[in-house]
Amino acid sequence: MIDRQVQQGGAVEDYAWDSFSKQLDPFEQAVRNEEIDNYPPELVAEITEAVRGYERVETTRTILNHLLRDFRRTPSAEDVGKRVLAMGKMIGHRELENLSLSDIGAACGETKAAVSARIRRECNTPIEASGGVAQARFQQSPAQRAKSAEVQRGNTNRRNGNGKGSQ
Repeated sequence: MIDRQVQQGGAVEDYAWDSFSKQLDPFEQAVRNEEIDNYPPELVAEITEAVRGYERVETTRTILNHLLRDFRRTPSAEDVGKRVLAMGKMIGHRELENLSLSDIGAACGETKAAVSARIRRECNTPIEASGGVAQARFQQSPAQRAKSAEVQRGNTNRRNGNGKGSQ
């Protein structure tokens, strides 16, 4: 689902473009807002390609800023690697498509739940906070998450870690 959103200009792009759109110089802003029907087609193509190139660089910079945000304060290549894997799994990167969350967790010395929580924290939450919709193919929809949470209320089968409830 998330890759379909990317192809259609969906939430993942919105997450990356959000800070970018605030950083355009006045010329680029004018090009985006102005009717350029009177420009020669060659100039329109040249301007469009220049803006796209700038967008690619700024998008990459925004994503790296997100991945490396704590690195200077607490340098940990392991944390950065875990974030990269979370983002890769979220967007359905082909190198991760045949790996389950359990597989990724085992490779990182973590549980499936820890990987799932990281994906939610690092990918879903920022996108949803900006008003986007974030759901990877392997994730429940927000409505289904709410329904599952409701069903689990009052469930004590995991209390004390013994699977026998509160006995």
